[in-house]
Amino acid sequence: MAFCNDFVLKTSSLTPLTRYLIPGLSVILSGLAVVTVVKILLYFHLQDFAVYYRAVQDVLNGVNPYLVTQTPFIYPVSSLFIFLPFGILPFSVAERLWTLVSVLALTGAVFVLTKAVRKPLSWLEYCLMVGVAMLNFPVKFTLGMGQVNLILLFLLCISFLLYQEKRLVPAGVVLGVAAAVKVTPVVLLLFFIRKQAWPTVLAFFGSFGLISIIALLGFGIEVSKQYWLQVLPTLPTVGNLAYYNQALTGLLARGGVVDDVALVVNYVIAGGLLVLGLIGTKQQKQQPVHELIEYGFFVTVLLIGGGLAWQHHMALLTIPFFAIYYWLKDRSVLRCHLGAFFIAIVLISVNIKNPDHYVGISSLLLSHGLYGMAVLSFVLVSIMFCLTKGMTVLSSKEDSRSKHTVEHATSDQTYQGSY
Repeated sequence: MAFCNDFVLKTSSLTPLTRYLIPGLSVILSGLAVVTVVKILLYFHLQDFAVYYRAVQDVLNGVNPYLVTQTPFIYPVSSLFIFLPFGILPFSVAERLWTLVSVLALTGAVFVLTKAVRKPLSWLEYCLMVGVAMLNFPVKFTLGMGQVNLILLFLLCISFLLYQEKRLVPAGVVLGVAAAVKVTPVVLLLFFIRKQAWPTVLAFFGSFGLISIIALLGFGIEVSKQYWLQVLPTLPTVGNLAYYNQALTGLLARGGVVDDVALVVNYVIAGGLLVLGLIGTKQQKQQPVHELIEYGFFVTVLLIGGGLAWQHHMALLTIPFFAIYYWLKDRSVLRCHLGAFFIAIVLISVNIKNPDHYVGISSLLLSHGLYGMAVLSFVLVSIMFCLTKGMTVLSSKEDSRSKHTVEHATSDQTYQGSY
């Protein structure tokens, strides 16, 4: 990646432009975001939330929600605790309240990430970032379907913030709560293991285990057995070529790769990416933005190699998106990073309205989200290894003191602090 050193874009030169653009864009995007939320509140029927709501109604009536023949409920038994307060309300009220809670979770996630990296945004920048996130298709899809992803996003951000504040046990507890809602965040334990944040790891297992036991006692042994022994092991991870599946397995299915081979390929690539993440993640405590880059990489790999990654799942990419944004903010930017970041945003944010028109070789275009995540992974890894090897990524203040020379980035220095 040494070739990137020849292409440096000084963000400080864009300051006069952004001074005029940010207020206007903030107003426009915030307005569009409000319109989107109002439309969902007034006109949308939240299909996925209806499944959660029915599952709560089932357990309240003594029915096993995993045996319903309609759209199946495939979340852990413990996730019912999240949906239970909504299940006692009339459905029309519950789904609107769920939408508002999801919007608050997204705005809260942006605020939490800002606090975690210790780089406060102005109100205009904050409105701009929330507006951009809200109009990203995976986020709109999440809101329109009534998915749980924004609640999960908020929990993952809270866990990272607590870790940054050296509150390692609460960080693990919150991550355990997130895994009790959806099992997949267990992959993020690798980040904490690499950091040797053992209190976080132990607290994760403690909280996840405790919540699972409470769910077992509260909803019955048979319901828990049905999920862990029947539902979870049979969730399809290969062969699903539906357009909305943007995981690696979706691409392999569209390419006609047989399931057994696709499973091996998925494990090999996902495993390789995780190993790459472990190598690129520094064991020592680093500056918060650097660690958010590392954390964001594991979130991205979770979606690439998780078997199924519907487009609404990619709302979790808010974490790596903002990690890179904070990294580029007030820095001299490598042009290859900036260009790749823009390409990743476009590929992940778009939606093809008529995917059935893409057949044969053109069906490979339907995996645009996967391609975007691959590009995003490149940006994250290149930043991680640039730091490891001491390559140049200068802050604007440093750049003003050194306009004609290339020095090691101060961000490569180990963040002074201990657990």
